Amino acid sequence: MEEELYDELLLEDDVFGGRGDYSQLCFEDIGPPSSPSPPSRVYAQNFANESFPNHHISNSGESFYISYPPTMHRTPVDASSMQYRSSGSLPSYRNQEYDLPPVRHSYISQNTPALLTPISNAKSAADVRRNHSSFGSAQGVKLVPVSGLPGIYRGMFKFGVFNAMQSSCYQTVMHTNENMVISSPTGSGKTVIFELAIIKLLMESVSDLKTGPKCVYMAPTKALCTERFNDWNSKFLPVGIKCCQLTGDTALTGKDAWNEAKNSTIIITTPEKWDSLTRNWQDNGDFLSHMTLFLVDEVHILHESRGATLEVCISRMKTRAHPRFVLLSATVPNIEDIASWIRHGDPPDSTQVFKFDESFRACRITRHVYGYPRKQQNEFQFLSTLDGHLFSVLQKHVQSKPVVIFCPTRKSVTTTAEKIATSYMKLTEQKQNLPWRLPPRIDVTFQDVKLQAVVKSGVAIHHAGLNLDDRKAVEELFAKKKINVIVSTSTLAVGVNMPAHTVVIHGTKQWAGSWVEYNDLDIIQMIGRAGRPQFDKEGVAIILCESTLEAKYNSLISGQTILESCLHQNLIEHFTSEICLGTISDIRTAKTWLRNSFLFQRLQRNPSHYSSLGDKTMEETWQERLDQLVTNSILTLNKAELISMQDNSRIDDASSFSITDYGEIMTRYYIRFSTMRMIKALPEDAGLKSLLETICQSEEITDGLRLRAEEKKAYNDLRNENDIRFQTKKVEKTCDKVFILVQAVLGGISLSSKEWKGLGSQPHLDSTVVFRHAVRIAKAIVDAGLVRRCGSHVKYGMELVRSLTARAWEDRPVVLKQIPQIGDKSYKAGPSLYMPPYRSETFLQVLAENDIATIAVLRLQKPHRIEALLNRKPPFGRDIISIVQDFPDYILGIDEEAVTSDGGRNPVVATINISISLQPIASPSAGSKKKKRKGLGMTSILVLTSDSHFEDFRRIPQVPFFFSCRRSLLFFTERSPSSLPRCSPSRYPLLNRVKVSSSMSTQIISQG
Repeated sequence: MEEELYDELLLEDDVFGGRGDYSQLCFEDIGPPSSPSPPSRVYAQNFANESFPNHHISNSGESFYISYPPTMHRTPVDASSMQYRSSGSLPSYRNQEYDLPPVRHSYISQNTPALLTPISNAKSAADVRRNHSSFGSAQGVKLVPVSGLPGIYRGMFKFGVFNAMQSSCYQTVMHTNENMVISSPTGSGKTVIFELAIIKLLMESVSDLKTGPKCVYMAPTKALCTERFNDWNSKFLPVGIKCCQLTGDTALTGKDAWNEAKNSTIIITTPEKWDSLTRNWQDNGDFLSHMTLFLVDEVHILHESRGATLEVCISRMKTRAHPRFVLLSATVPNIEDIASWIRHGDPPDSTQVFKFDESFRACRITRHVYGYPRKQQNEFQFLSTLDGHLFSVLQKHVQSKPVVIFCPTRKSVTTTAEKIATSYMKLTEQKQNLPWRLPPRIDVTFQDVKLQAVVKSGVAIHHAGLNLDDRKAVEELFAKKKINVIVSTSTLAVGVNMPAHTVVIHGTKQWAGSWVEYNDLDIIQMIGRAGRPQFDKEGVAIILCESTLEAKYNSLISGQTILESCLHQNLIEHFTSEICLGTISDIRTAKTWLRNSFLFQRLQRNPSHYSSLGDKTMEETWQERLDQLVTNSILTLNKAELISMQDNSRIDDASSFSITDYGEIMTRYYIRFSTMRMIKALPEDAGLKSLLETICQSEEITDGLRLRAEEKKAYNDLRNENDIRFQTKKVEKTCDKVFILVQAVLGGISLSSKEWKGLGSQPHLDSTVVFRHAVRIAKAIVDAGLVRRCGSHVKYGMELVRSLTARAWEDRPVVLKQIPQIGDKSYKAGPSLYMPPYRSETFLQVLAENDIATIAVLRLQKPHRIEALLNRKPPFGRDIISIVQDFPDYILGIDEEAVTSDGGRNPVVATINISISLQPIASPSAGSKKKKRKGLGMTSILVLTSDSHFEDFRRIPQVPFFFSCRRSLLFFTERSPSSLPRCSPSRYPLLNRVKVSSSMSTQIISQG
């Protein structure tokens, strides 16, 4: 019988069932599995041993086959849920990505005599039996068929049976509502557990999708969220289930984010984003009550600094929404502590713990840690020492298999690659055994000269500083096995799916302003790149480190690192948010909230780890340490004026407090405690430069960036550009880099030009990190200025908000780049009536040279003049004017009604009337495709005196509108700041009486 089934793909009879004639049905091509990764897909043989005990091994020429009796066929799958077409026979399966051979089958029916599966690499029947005693059946786990799911969901899984780990969890995830905490190695197929939990949620839902139960999936990185969103969108959207992604990279914030979430069933997010959204729980309590399933991936990040936010998110959901939790973790020894923590209710909800060791990983990883003595060397010198040992390590482990080497810096990537290439070429000249074959001729010309040199030895470099085309070419050559070694920064471990047989972590520290060790998640992600299940049965992971750290990393890679809490490191911010939510209102409720945390679980079991929380001069019990932590945090918040205590004279369990306006601002805009203190410390007369410097110095921004040595010269040159508005003496720190980078973007400087090549190839990525945080910090400055009634802070803060949002200074010609047809794209204005021949300039330059430098001036232009200036044909000018008309055009008016004086005995009272309205929009001309004008949301109106003293501020929704306000101004010879009433950012009175100094002149600033 010539028909063959490949053992790496699942049995045809398992996919189709077997009762009935299916000769007219066949699958379209099935792509590689995307959830979670190839490791868990190779289990046809497992199911054979469990469900087909009567199989027979036979020899046909050079190949061994395993056959199964036709009587073992089971109930057929609902073929309507599959992709199929009419055909006389089943076509070949093809799996291009994993280089699997085609599968051929004549047809499947009740009369099929047997199914034959060729067994790769088998030299005897004993080999076949050994190959088919896989870890699933060896562990005594009966594998569960996918056919047990409803037909609508079977097509989501590109295999016929769940693997041993998945089958072990199947009964609990699909037939109970118990919480689950699963500890399993990378590559064992954990993501399928999430998918089964979602399927169970959907099967039990009888409500409309918008009002029915919701699911939240939380992952620690944006890259992982994006991967999961793309995967699940392709799987669930065809059955009418919508996914939405809410991370720092998505543009949705506030109400827009909630609207997107309300229209989705599966919400994919990061801990930081979910924390920021749920801090306004009161506004969305009804919707959040529908969160009935909460999935957490990589829960072991609790051990890291970012773990505090994850801990708070889980605690908040546990106490307010009471969902079902499914938490997945890498192998850790104290997973039971997490299970104890997430139990809630009275009596507590049942929580099942599942622990799987390395034997459950389809492609097992052999791990090695090599420690080398560090002899009074700095980090750069020690990296050079590691380079000296690296090639011998590669010779020992590579065996002509693909290798990825992770280095801490871009410079070390290049240096290491060059040393490997040099050592390789020496072996070639000496005609010794090579760790990998000399690559064939590579017909690719790289822009990076050093990359071009090392690639001849089968070595390549990969980091964010390379040109995009170079990076893509390296990835393609590696996938085609034309190069054998990639030396990379850790970006390859997170953002690019490039698995290799061997992974080497070249040093365990990275440069982030100073040398710090990789966190555990980084190490696990890099190790996870080892092993290619579609090609190898095992992978190799190697860590090169200091000899003093050898024991630590041996413990980490063997799954013996105990998870501890980091909540105490960021407790101030999280206490503030919970006080704002109303969860904490006094010392007693603060202690109750803290006892509901993972910190409380670990503090009981390992109090010595948290010895820094108490008084080191005293012996304290863990209970006393916990109480002291609460008290100190509350006192710190009170001193910073983020909360207000009713009685400062005593501190006990009954001591109550409430959030202040400053605390509300810090929570609303997700501001760190250190940044909020800088905002509160701003001098009253701070100008635009001071406010911008404060933003650039915030930890939110500087923690995500670093100033590399190779960038310093370029940034120091950039600071002297004419479009850099505020000068700085020298670029020496990360905050200096941010200060120049922000101004370069706002000034319209093209950072991608060859002139600024020293900034790296992707300075726009750095600017994305900056602007993601800068706008909300500027908004916090505005609201804090309103609390202080500081006109300068409000005025310049609002200007920064507008400029940062538009990425252009509002009083410079670059403001016109907001118009798409004019923006900083690659448009050039050719020679025209207004330009000398053979001259080419950008649109912004041409308009500025012709005194068109603001939106207001551009609005007054005739379409034909714009077309003539920019050498464009109609209706280009009309389209420009149409877009400009969408910008708000305000009409401001001030009328003096009366001035009252009683001869100097009392202050002079001036009564004025301030009015503001929108200019009516001209009717569109015939044939115009002008869209309906959208609402502007909010219009802000600020009234200041000529010396920037605060008078009044309003935020008015709904436009177009007409607003009128009658004001009485009282004049004194000197001002008394302490007597000024407070103006909360959330309460704007219709009329305020304030004392102002010697001028009646006012300045009105409007903001749309």
